[in-house]
Amino acid sequence: MYVVMRTDASVSIGHGHVMRCLTLAGELRARRAEVRFVCREQAGDLCEHIRARGFEVTRLGGSIESWQDDARATREAVGGIRPDWLVVDHYRLDARWERELAPAVDSLMVIDDLADRPHDCDLLLDQNYFPQPASRYAGLLPAWCSRFLGAEYVLLRPEFIEASARAPTRSGRRVLIFFGGGDPTGQSLAALEAAMEFDRRMPADVIIGRNNPRGDEIERRFGGISNLRLLRHTDDMAGLMARATLCLGAGGIATFERLHMGLPSIVVSTADNQREPLEALAQLGCIEYLGDAQRVDRQRWVQALERWHAAPRAPAALAVASRTARLVNAIDTRLVPFEERHIRDTFEFLRDAGLRAAFAMESEPQWERHLSYWQAKLAAREEQVFAIERGGIHVGNCGLKNMPSGGGLEGWVYLSPGVERRSGLGELAFRRLIRAAFRDRGGSHLYLHVRRDNHAALRLYDKLGFSEAPEPVDSRVWGARASEMARLVIAA
Repeated sequence: MYVVMRTDASVSIGHGHVMRCLTLAGELRARRAEVRFVCREQAGDLCEHIRARGFEVTRLGGSIESWQDDARATREAVGGIRPDWLVVDHYRLDARWERELAPAVDSLMVIDDLADRPHDCDLLLDQNYFPQPASRYAGLLPAWCSRFLGAEYVLLRPEFIEASARAPTRSGRRVLIFFGGGDPTGQSLAALEAAMEFDRRMPADVIIGRNNPRGDEIERRFGGISNLRLLRHTDDMAGLMARATLCLGAGGIATFERLHMGLPSIVVSTADNQREPLEALAQLGCIEYLGDAQRVDRQRWVQALERWHAAPRAPAALAVASRTARLVNAIDTRLVPFEERHIRDTFEFLRDAGLRAAFAMESEPQWERHLSYWQAKLAAREEQVFAIERGGIHVGNCGLKNMPSGGGLEGWVYLSPGVERRSGLGELAFRRLIRAAFRDRGGSHLYLHVRRDNHAALRLYDKLGFSEAPEPVDSRVWGARASEMARLVIAA
């Protein structure tokens, strides 16, 4: 699998986009994917940091002048090797850019948390916390886009997973102060001043950040205090969180790292898109939220420290990164043309009585007849049949065929009985099939048939946007069992 990631870091936009892409890149590399980055070269970029992590970087010069120029430069950077996935994590790029790149890649993934512009992509990740995440993207995504929304899909670096599995070594009082790589609002200094006013002897780890504009001032004023440890950079953030008893910090990915580690935190928002998630997390009892950073001064921090000292409490539990594997599995899943090598697996799939019942198949398959059926189907090419592969393993089939009435295409999907229930593979496969029907083949409608007592399937198709078609089921397809079937439709 070959993956290209288009993302940027700078003094003005911070490091978050690149850091979460690096985490995803590491997960994909563990599955033997080749990952390359395309980033703009500018003040505060992380191109050398990406290279140090072992990934190739293609550098684009200057700032983004227009989405058209960026699309053209990105397409040139992708070069002659067609990526399996292009991952874009950038607030200045939208569906226009994505449509321009679509012909050059197999699939396109967007990482976003603004929900303020349309996307034309196959998969969207929004790892922030919102009470009703799905409604935020209504009307902004195509029907075939697989959505991974919420803190359960947060991309955590492996060190946090490993550190949380060990018992934290917290004792006494030790504060961690971290406001990101840039801290443009100067909260590192304000929070440190407040911590020293609250208790000058309290141990504290202060991560200043590479692009902190007041870093030199912090080191000059506080560098000689023995109970303070000032760090311009650290590779042991998980260890620092495991030893701290409280964190003073900002929103963003660090919020979920702290929650995963069970670290209490007092938080300010340093960007507009952080405000709503932090307010929601505060209502859950996961954090104490002080408001926008520009309105929080040293005295507000002192008061917050006094409240915490009077009544310290653990953060409310939140399922952070509990489903990240499902996201990576989705990226590692593809539809490939059905070939003779898939016939034997399919025979084994259909020996399962439950799977046959879902498709109104009354008898167990016989190998010779099964082989002849599929060989004839492959030779005739009357319908488009795909094998579903995950990590190179055949896990199901799906297909498209023309409806007899000419009113669109008919789709079907079935999975190996060995696929874990609630794995999300069925939804993922059907969304990929919707893309094949509408974008690749230009169909006007997609139909499917489902047993009326298959309630799980009916719930899934309702979620995908299907509705029951008024026409009766074609008896030539379903014969005597037609009365038990429903015919569903979704329009392009």
